[in-house]
Amino acid sequence: DPPTKKRPASAEPLERDIATSSRRPALATRTDAAEVNPCRIWLAGFPPNVAEMRLRKFITESVYPVLPQMGAGVKKVGARDLSRSVSLLFATVDEATAALDAIRVKELVFNQRIGGALRISEIRGRSDRTLETRIRGRVLGALWRALAPTVAKPPDGAVVRGKLGTNAGTGTIFVKTDDEAYELFQVRLGIKRQDGSYPVDV
Repeated sequence: DPPTKKRPASAEPLERDIATSSRRPALATRTDAAEVNPCRIWLAGFPPNVAEMRLRKFITESVYPVLPQMGAGVKKVGARDLSRSVSLLFATVDEATAALDAIRVKELVFNQRIGGALRISEIRGRSDRTLETRIRGRVLGALWRALAPTVAKPPDGAVVRGKLGTNAGTGTIFVKTDDEAYELFQVRLGIKRQDGSYPVDV
């Protein structure tokens, strides 16, 4: 059956990271502003199978040259094996803001060869976000990858045909036509558990 709920389409970029969700019912979301560090920025869009050393090499060789003072203001680089994003921590908010502005006007791409084929990934810069926002974006990314093949080539009997879209602010993923948007799923997070994790309901 075709989806019935309609929401305005959004061009907000999707944070395409790998994540899983639990089936525990979600409670009211609570935001902890202390989790956001204005001195930290993120570089997102890396492939899912890159080693930490390769990520750090990319930061040194491709990112530092476009930053003010050749990246001298970077105090810490957060990179891990198989991570799709890398964080840069600066000493001051002004340095982080200037670095983010520089990255956004520069077209950064990450090149990776897979079986002789060249894979090019666009790297996007963004400011720090709450843990809840990052988790919600990762779940949306997992849903996107699962749904994209079907939406791109819908079955013959499909009533709604369009493009896949997301709204990270509301945690929704939808199919949009020229006139309307039909909600498929909504991601909700509950209150943080004592172990630091969040219940997720889709």
